[in-house]
Amino acid sequence: MKRNAAELTQLANEWGVVFADAGIPEIAGRILGWLLVCDPPSQSLEQLRIATRASKASISTMTRLLHHLGFIERTAGTERGVTLYRLGDDPWTAFSEKRLETSRRLVKLGNKAVESLHWLPADRRRRIEHMAEFWSFVLQRSEAMMEEWKEHRAADRKRKSRAG
Repeated sequence: MKRNAAELTQLANEWGVVFADAGIPEIAGRILGWLLVCDPPSQSLEQLRIATRASKASISTMTRLLHHLGFIERTAGTERGVTLYRLGDDPWTAFSEKRLETSRRLVKLGNKAVESLHWLPADRRRRIEHMAEFWSFVLQRSEAMMEEWKEHRAADRKRKSRAG
């Protein structure tokens, strides 16, 4: 049993490093990693603190961040005043949807800047045009990919419900 717990903790730590490389704080990544493998699937702040060996303050801050990003959900525990945290039903899609919204905002702001700053010298204006063009390209591809993913998930669920 100890070996299994050590393996789970090691995997959670490795996920933390990967998420950190993607710009999410390592402790938040370790929390995500732990919530992927833990039992029970809902964990208190204290359980997360023990599993990740992080401070109470870090766990509190990182769970707020992960909740804001759409990765985790909060639920009331059986003990009074205890909040439990678990992965959302589809945290990867929720997070990606938030990133899509950021891309939409960047495109809108970039286009607004291109229109309103037409008087800037060409070299300065080109930086803005490049940014707007890039995010427009990313947004188009990302929206198409997200639609394809949702169709895939729906077909997969339908297939599994017929089989089960």
